[in-house]
Amino acid sequence: MVVAVQRGTQVVFDQVLERTTGADLTEALRSVLGTDAVLSTDGNAAYWTVAEQLNVESGYFVSQYHGKGGHGPWHVQSVNRYDSSLKSWMTRFRGVATKYLANYLGWRRLLNRFKDQLAPEQFLFLALRNSYQ
Repeated sequence: MVVAVQRGTQVVFDQVLERTTGADLTEALRSVLGTDAVLSTDGNAAYWTVAEQLNVESGYFVSQYHGKGGHGPWHVQSVNRYDSSLKSWMTRFRGVATKYLANYLGWRRLLNRFKDQLAPEQFLFLALRNSYQ
Protein backbone atom coordinates (compact mmCIF):
# COMPACT_ATOMS: atom_id res chain seq x y z
CA MET A 1 0.00 0.00 0.00
CA VAL A 2 1.29 3.45 -0.86
CA VAL A 3 0.17 6.51 1.11
CA ALA A 4 0.78 10.16 0.29
CA VAL A 5 -0.28 13.04 2.53
CA GLN A 6 -0.23 16.69 1.59
CA ARG A 7 1.64 18.30 4.46
CA GLY A 8 -0.43 20.64 6.60
CA THR A 9 -3.75 19.33 5.25
CA GLN A 10 -6.04 16.37 5.60
CA VAL A 11 -5.58 15.48 1.90
CA VAL A 12 -4.60 11.81 1.72
CA PHE A 13 -3.99 9.48 -1.21
CA ASP A 14 -3.84 5.75 -0.58
CA GLN A 15 -3.77 2.85 -2.98
CA VAL A 16 -3.12 -0.87 -2.77
CA LEU A 17 -0.30 -1.98 -5.05
CA GLU A 18 0.62 -5.51 -6.01
CA ARG A 19 4.30 -4.54 -6.10
CA THR A 20 6.21 -1.52 -4.85
CA THR A 21 8.69 -1.15 -7.68
CA GLY A 22 9.75 2.28 -8.83
CA ALA A 23 7.59 1.94 -11.94
CA ASP A 24 4.49 0.90 -9.97
CA LEU A 25 4.95 3.68 -7.43
CA THR A 26 5.50 6.23 -10.20
CA GLU A 27 2.25 5.28 -11.92
CA ALA A 28 0.33 5.33 -8.64
CA LEU A 29 1.67 8.75 -7.62
CA ARG A 30 1.68 10.39 -11.06
CA SER A 31 -1.81 11.87 -10.63
CA VAL A 32 -1.21 13.25 -7.13
CA LEU A 33 2.29 14.71 -7.27
CA GLY A 34 2.43 18.06 -9.01
CA THR A 35 5.66 19.49 -10.37
CA ASP A 36 5.96 21.67 -7.26
CA ALA A 37 5.67 18.65 -4.93
CA VAL A 38 8.37 17.63 -2.49
CA LEU A 39 8.57 13.89 -2.01
CA SER A 40 9.69 13.03 1.52
CA THR A 41 10.22 9.29 2.01
CA ASP A 42 11.59 6.67 4.37
CA GLY A 43 14.64 5.91 2.26
CA ASN A 44 13.20 3.17 0.02
CA ALA A 45 15.28 3.44 -3.16
CA ALA A 46 12.18 2.88 -5.34
CA TYR A 47 11.12 6.45 -4.49
CA TRP A 48 14.27 7.81 -6.15
CA THR A 49 12.84 6.48 -9.41
CA VAL A 50 9.51 8.19 -8.67
CA ALA A 51 11.22 11.54 -8.04
CA GLU A 52 13.32 11.23 -11.18
CA GLN A 53 10.45 10.13 -13.43
CA LEU A 54 8.03 12.78 -12.12
CA ASN A 55 10.71 15.46 -11.89
CA VAL A 56 9.97 16.43 -8.29
CA GLU A 57 12.26 17.39 -5.44
CA SER A 58 12.86 14.53 -3.05
CA GLY A 59 14.58 13.69 0.18
CA TYR A 60 14.47 10.98 2.74
CA PHE A 61 15.35 10.13 6.29
CA VAL A 62 16.07 6.93 8.12
CA SER A 63 15.14 7.22 11.78
CA GLN A 64 18.07 5.19 13.10
CA TYR A 65 20.46 7.65 11.41
CA HIS A 66 18.59 10.95 11.48
CA GLY A 67 16.63 10.61 14.73
CA LYS A 68 12.98 10.02 15.48
CA GLY A 69 11.79 13.41 14.19
CA GLY A 70 13.42 13.16 10.80
CA HIS A 71 16.20 15.06 9.10
CA GLY A 72 15.38 18.76 8.72
CA PRO A 73 12.32 19.18 6.50
CA TRP A 74 12.38 15.48 5.56
CA HIS A 75 9.99 13.51 7.69
CA VAL A 76 7.05 11.18 7.26
CA GLN A 77 5.11 11.91 10.45
CA SER A 78 1.93 12.77 8.51
CA VAL A 79 2.00 9.39 6.79
CA ASN A 80 2.84 7.65 10.08
CA ARG A 81 -0.13 9.39 11.74
CA TYR A 82 -2.43 8.22 8.92
CA ASP A 83 -1.01 4.69 9.15
CA SER A 84 -1.56 4.57 12.91
CA SER A 85 -5.12 5.89 12.60
CA LEU A 86 -5.94 3.38 9.85
CA LYS A 87 -4.55 0.46 11.87
CA SER A 88 -6.53 1.54 14.94
CA TRP A 89 -9.73 1.75 12.88
CA MET A 90 -9.12 -1.65 11.28
CA THR A 91 -8.43 -3.41 14.59
CA ARG A 92 -12.18 -3.92 15.07
CA PHE A 93 -12.25 -6.19 12.02
CA ARG A 94 -9.68 -8.59 13.50
CA GLY A 95 -7.79 -8.94 10.25
CA VAL A 96 -8.57 -8.06 6.67
CA ALA A 97 -7.83 -10.18 3.63
CA THR A 98 -5.43 -8.37 1.31
CA LYS A 99 -7.82 -8.80 -1.62
CA TYR A 100 -10.41 -6.67 0.25
CA LEU A 101 -8.00 -4.00 1.52
CA ALA A 102 -8.92 -1.53 -1.25
CA ASN A 103 -12.59 -1.79 -0.21
CA TYR A 104 -11.73 -0.97 3.40
CA LEU A 105 -9.63 1.99 2.27
CA GLY A 106 -12.58 3.28 0.25
CA TRP A 107 -14.86 2.90 3.26
CA ARG A 108 -12.36 4.77 5.41
CA ARG A 109 -12.09 7.59 2.83
CA LEU A 110 -15.89 7.96 2.88
CA LEU A 111 -15.91 8.22 6.66
CA ASN A 112 -13.04 10.72 6.68
CA ARG A 113 -14.63 12.87 3.99
CA PHE A 114 -18.15 13.05 5.39
CA LYS A 115 -17.39 12.66 9.12
CA ASP A 116 -20.71 12.20 10.96
CA GLN A 117 -22.81 13.74 8.20
CA LEU A 118 -23.15 10.60 6.07
CA ALA A 119 -26.65 9.14 6.12
CA PRO A 120 -27.02 5.37 5.61
CA GLU A 121 -28.73 5.97 2.25
CA GLN A 122 -25.82 8.12 1.05
CA PHE A 123 -23.35 5.50 2.19
CA LEU A 124 -25.13 2.78 0.21
CA PHE A 125 -25.39 5.01 -2.87
CA LEU A 126 -21.66 5.80 -2.77
CA ALA A 127 -20.69 2.21 -1.95
CA LEU A 128 -22.54 0.91 -5.02
CA ARG A 129 -20.78 3.30 -7.43
CA ASN A 130 -18.13 1.86 -9.72
CA SER A 131 -15.52 4.29 -8.45
CA TYR A 132 -15.16 6.86 -5.72
CA GLN A 133 -12.62 9.66 -5.64
